Amino acid sequence: MTEEGGSAETTQKRKRYFWLKLHENFFNQAVIKFLRKMPEGDTIVLIYLELLLCSIHSDGWIRTDGLYDSIEKDLTLVIDEDEMKIKLALAALEKTGLIAWGTGNFEMQMTKIPDMIGYFSESASAQRMRNFRQRKALVEESGTGKASQCDADVTPALQIRYADIDIDTDIEKDSEERGREKSTLPRTPRGRWKNVYLTDAEAEELSKDYPSCWEEYLEQLSSFMASEGKTYQNHAAVIRRWIERDNRKKAGEKRDYSAGEGESL
Repeated sequence: MTEEGGSAETTQKRKRYFWLKLHENFFNQAVIKFLRKMPEGDTIVLIYLELLLCSIHSDGWIRTDGLYDSIEKDLTLVIDEDEMKIKLALAALEKTGLIAWGTGNFEMQMTKIPDMIGYFSESASAQRMRNFRQRKALVEESGTGKASQCDADVTPALQIRYADIDIDTDIEKDSEERGREKSTLPRTPRGRWKNVYLTDAEAEELSKDYPSCWEEYLEQLSSFMASEGKTYQNHAAVIRRWIERDNRKKAGEKRDYSAGEGESL
């Protein structure tokens, strides 16, 4: 059903097919190696992958129904793993910044999922052609050899044109996505908890601009995210902001100390 005045072409929802993208060095990342060296480490990584898959359709969020008194028990119904192993995994994933808790007791976010999701969106014309082929096959199998008048109106040339357009569009989208991936420099996990991600260029710029303190702020950020479950879009920008904020505070304190009695700043 479509809204009045609208067309089926514009109102019909496109089907999306999602998948999880693992980088070729996934198991060589320091944080994954750290998890695997823990007791039940391989199980923890397996549970992490299962949770990533569960969060694909919800932008990285996992919300349970609260059937039990804890999210760990609820998750036993979702991923079919032992409750104690799930509890161990969640504690380790929180410690390494791979999950962040939501506002409620039964929701959490997989922090790395935005960089790990791939999807294919089926266009309306591609879906229409797929449905046509399915209906035509059913008619042929029934022995009648006739298609409906509506289907017969779609000529072979038109079918080929639609199919070629969809294929070309998908190839262009795939090429654009590959280009974006190649243009994105790899970020290396840093800090005590290996949860602060900086490119070599970002680390070099911070070292050049703040040679005496940037590594101290990097460690502060690593500990803060690991203990509080916070996540940030750009870790280099956070480090710069914190340093500049503290520098302004120090400058203000110096001005207060130097001001004489009766003087205003």
